[in-house]
Parts: sequence; C-alpha cells; structure tokens
Amino acid sequence: MKSVISIIESQLDLFVHQFGFANLSDFVNSLVHPKLLLFTLPFSILSFSIFATLEVWLGLSSMAIVGFIIAAILELVTGLCASVVKGIPIVSRKFSRFGLKIFVWLGLLLVTNSFYLSYVDNPDVLSKISEYFFYTLHNILVIYIMTEYIISILENLSAINGKSDSILTTFIKSKRKQIFNYLDKSTSLQNEPEAGQEEETKPSGTKTKPKK
Repeated sequence: MKSVISIIESQLDLFVHQFGFANLSDFVNSLVHPKLLLFTLPFSILSFSIFATLEVWLGLSSMAIVGFIIAAILELVTGLCASVVKGIPIVSRKFSRFGLKIFVWLGLLLVTNSFYLSYVDNPDVLSKISEYFFYTLHNILVIYIMTEYIISILENLSAINGKSDSILTTFIKSKRKQIFNYLDKSTSLQNEPEAGQEEETKPSGTKTKPKK
C-alpha cells in the first residue's frame, strides 16, 4: 500500500514539476499559503458576510455590487488623473465628495429596496401596485447611477486625452446635428409645393386693365 502511495506521489511530483514547482508540497503551499491563513480565512468569511448582507439590503447581485465598486473606483482614479492633466490641485475635499456620493447612492438603493421588500408578501392589490412601483423605481435608480458613472468616466478620459469635448458630448452633438439637418430637409420639401402654389395663384389674382 505504501509503495502505491509513494508511486502516486512521485508521479504527481513529476507532473507539477513540469509547471515549475519543486514537488507536490510546493504546489499545495502556493495554493493555500498556510502562513497567511490567519488573515485570508477571516477576510474571506467577512467578505462573504458583507456581500450577502449587501445583496439583501441593496437588492443587487454580487456581480452588480462588484461592478458598482469598480465603476466608483474608476470614476475616482480618472477624476484625479484629469485634475492632474488640467493642473487642478488635488485636495481632500475630492475624496470627501467621493464618499458622500457613495453614501447617497447606497442610501437611495437601500430605501427603494426596503420599500419593495415590505410589499412583497402582501396579497392585496394596493400592495402589489406598490411592490411593482418600488421595484421599477429601484431598477431605474440602478440604471441612472451606472449611467452617471459611465458619463463621468468618459468625460475624465476625454480630459486626460486633452480633448475639449467628451466622447459622449461629441456623439450627442453629432447626432443632434444629423437630426436638425433631417428636420430642415423635410421642412424645405414641404414648403416647396406651397411656394409653387403661391406662384400659380398670383397671376389669377391680378386685375387686367380695361381696354380703351
């Protein structure tokens, strides 16, 4: 039995050695890091508890919460980089603004989701209407928050690249110009027959001089 186990261990040692590990024990230590277990294990449990609590309170999935955090960090980092490019001094007030925005967004999500959950188990018609209202309001708020972060990130990136207008602003202006050009063309096409009709009515309306 020992010989079989030793053969398996030797084969595993050879296998992991092909990937740069000294032996199987070295490979296991790289995965687990026993010296850091006192930090990584409590951190993992705490992170799981926080995400599970936020899912219930905010009505967002774990992936949505991660996306929210990434968008907030990107907005902060690109904003700081844009300030450096513009020569604007970085002060602590910018970080306080960042924290205040996060607090307000999370508070609004908590309120709308709490009202939604309070009407979920009620069978009456008014509760169902309120449930649908706060569910819709919560989703609209999530979309609005992410849109605000995306717009802010795009504007910061444009400032970093040295452009006067943001990417989104340039896109909106071009689309607006196309819409106005289309409206001008359609208006001119509608006015052309009217102009022709006026020219035709002018001769009929003129008075002829009496013959002497």
